[in-house]
Amino acid sequence: KAPQDLQQVVAKDPGSGPAASASLLLANAQRGEKKYENANVTLHKFIDQFPKHELVTTAWMGVAANLDSLGKTDEALSTYQRLATEYPQSFNAPLALFSQVPLLKATARSDEARRVCDTIVSKYRDSVFMHEALHEVQKLPKATMPATPAALPPRPHRRTTHDNSLSAFPNAHPD
Repeated sequence: KAPQDLQQVVAKDPGSGPAASASLLLANAQRGEKKYENANVTLHKFIDQFPKHELVTTAWMGVAANLDSLGKTDEALSTYQRLATEYPQSFNAPLALFSQVPLLKATARSDEARRVCDTIVSKYRDSVFMHEALHEVQKLPKATMPATPAALPPRPHRRTTHDNSLSAFPNAHPD
């Protein structure tokens, strides 16, 4: 349907199932026309009108993608992060996490990208994005070490067969 037809469906019966579907289709059409701001207005109206809709996370994914297309990387990243945090059981949660990786890489935040990939691997093992995350981790530069390593606590004295001392464990009693 043409965007005008979709707008009529939304205007005719706001709050209805057909209006919800028409809103998402309209936002998609606006995005296809590179009208990212308009698409986000449409998506935010959908989110406000249908906050419990099963596709609300899809709307948030659209908002984030539009922000990225507008060059608003930090806002897009924040939206993806919020979606993954607020809707961790959603089918879109691993996609929201994975969508952060190229944004983090583009802003030289490889360590954060690595942590995001690790989260996908540990929390979303059954997701197709787990394999993608494993692949991305291999392409990331090695984790950077801090400029000055944190002081490590001294190692406890180890008991060997030649050493019957338990001095590292003051409350221990020999057998």
